Amino acid sequence: MSEDLFNICDQCLGDSKNVRMIKVPSGLECKICTYPFTVYKFKTSNRASNITKTLICKRCSDQRNICQCCMLDMTWHIPVNLRDQIISLINNGSSGTIVTKEAKNDIMKRYISLKDIKLGGAEFTSDPKKVQELLDNLKEELTTGSNKSIIRESTQKSTSITEKNSKYESVNITNLISKLPLSNSISESSEPTKSFFIYNIDPSIPEWKVRNRISEIINLKDWQDTSSNSLIINHKSRCGGIRFKSADLGNKFVSSLQETGKVFTSSECLIRGIIDIDQNQIFVIPWHSGFSTASFGDNIGENVKLSSRLEKFIRKERIGKDSILIDQQLPLTTSKRQLKSNKENKKKNKKPKRIPNLQL
Repeated sequence: MSEDLFNICDQCLGDSKNVRMIKVPSGLECKICTYPFTVYKFKTSNRASNITKTLICKRCSDQRNICQCCMLDMTWHIPVNLRDQIISLINNGSSGTIVTKEAKNDIMKRYISLKDIKLGGAEFTSDPKKVQELLDNLKEELTTGSNKSIIRESTQKSTSITEKNSKYESVNITNLISKLPLSNSISESSEPTKSFFIYNIDPSIPEWKVRNRISEIINLKDWQDTSSNSLIINHKSRCGGIRFKSADLGNKFVSSLQETGKVFTSSECLIRGIIDIDQNQIFVIPWHSGFSTASFGDNIGENVKLSSRLEKFIRKERIGKDSILIDQQLPLTTSKRQLKSNKENKKKNKKPKRIPNLQL
């Protein structure tokens, strides 16, 4: 058998625009079907020492969509087995398991080579439209798969946190909670103080970032009280304390937060300060009685339990903040009373339903 054309990939041909080939009719037996075929020999460049030649016939190459020299897929340039596995994975088994089956005896090899068919993944990679469909399916699978993995990770994370919290559910932190200034409100008119309670601290925020952010707020680097712990961050409890050198610096800190609008009102009408760090919000409350390292728990159990209680406390407070934001988004001409009256008018103007053929 002889062929006038050949299937050779660009990588085997090389970068040279002018390639001289030697055509040898019936030069070798095909490595697949054992039929004699026309062999092409060439060098990738004039200075190349190795001679490249075709190893299989063009008919076997067309059936498998592979290069006659390297025997890799013509479209993706990967081994045939790997190509078939990738296509099977992308199709999720909708087309069955794709395998390029090879005959074991010479008679069957020659019989298959005489057929005008596509074997294995060649049916897909030889058709540009089907290749594009495969890529679209792969893109869709990656998108949905990433979303599923995100949901799975968040579910596992929430489950682990719940299990961890339930482990320390019996820990008693009543004494810790009673000493926290959760009922205090931050305002310039309140009693001057140099200590503050901070909570909702993300574990990824280091202590030095909090220290630098406080310096930026009051525009002063030397604000810390050197005689004691001026800044304590307990990442396990997700809370901490700030202590300024003087009450004047504390008042300056409060006024700076209010002037920049970094405050919000909780559901119990208590004003909280906000420290923004890396798209995270740390909340601030005045602490007139002061604090120590033990104020945030002495062991892991107390830390985890305190973090859980503060998380519930934050959710309760954020309800108040969200309601304020909703009220601010309403038009200025529409008040709550007007909305209520509009609802009542709609009820009055609502026509009663008519029931036909009613017997009294």
